[in-house]
Amino acid sequence: MPSIGLWAIAIANGLGLLISFLIIFRYLKSRGHSIRPNWGLLARIIAYVAVAIALGRFVRHMEAPVWLAAALAEISFLLVTCIWPPLLREERQLVLSSLTAAVRRFTRK
Repeated sequence: MPSIGLWAIAIANGLGLLISFLIIFRYLKSRGHSIRPNWGLLARIIAYVAVAIALGRFVRHMEAPVWLAAALAEISFLLVTCIWPPLLREERQLVLSSLTAAVRRFTRK
C-alpha cells in the first residue's frame, strides 16, 4: 500500500462505494424493486468529474497553489452540475418543486 500513496484512500473509498451499491441493489432486488442504472447520466457525471480534474491539473501545471487548484476544480464541478444537472425530466421537476417548497417555508413570516 505505501507504494500507491494517497491513491490508497481514493481506491478504498471507491471500493467501499461500489460494495455499498451492490448491497443496496441486491437488497432492493430481493424486495421486488428492480433498479437499472441510467448509463447516459452516469457518463455525464463522469465527464463532469473529468473536466474538474483536468482543470485542477491545468491550474497546478501553471504552478498555482494546491488550494486554488482544488477550489477551482470543485467550483467548476458544482457549476456544471447546477447548469446541466444529470437528472431525468421527472427528477428535475421533483427537485425544483422541493426547492420551491423549501424557499417558501424559509421565507414565510
